[in-house]
Amino acid sequence: MGYSLFGNKPYKVSRQQQKIILTGLVIFFSVWGYFKIRPYIGFVPAQPEKFEIEFKYGVGSKNILDTEKDTFTKDMIADPPITINLILTEQEFETIWEYLHRNHFYDLPESIPSSANYGLIPHETYKLIVKAEGYPDKKVIMGDLLQGQYSLQERRFLRIAIKIRGIIENKPQYKSLPEPTGGYY
Repeated sequence: MGYSLFGNKPYKVSRQQQKIILTGLVIFFSVWGYFKIRPYIGFVPAQPEKFEIEFKYGVGSKNILDTEKDTFTKDMIADPPITINLILTEQEFETIWEYLHRNHFYDLPESIPSSANYGLIPHETYKLIVKAEGYPDKKVIMGDLLQGQYSLQERRFLRIAIKIRGIIENKPQYKSLPEPTGGYY
């Protein structure tokens, strides 16, 4: 039972009126909440001036990108590794920075355990060390790269790792490197 706006005469609110009022309130608070949190959805902080990564991948993590030294070392399996100069562009750094934040890199544990009970042999291991001014140095390792269902942490880290690997392997300097000889078993 409610009260009229024009006096103290009580009146009944029908079930349909209650639904309309409740629906209106839900819509109002949903829209209000969206605009309150909208600036934070997908927020990526500005990239610090000092931002370096060391990214290792492959069997034994022998492929190594070191942006502090501007080098990339390619595992040649049966032959000695080859190290070349490899410099990332500002746009590539910005892409990596964005992927780190969109995938909650700083919330990941140092070692991501495998969510499956089987693995590939030999298996690849990804290691990423990030040094960014104003942020703690962070290292994340994920071994036993598996096929199948991944946990949320694995998916987040793999998005970052695959993006960085794609950046490396699309560089002309990388493409000019010879293919490794031999193979792992």
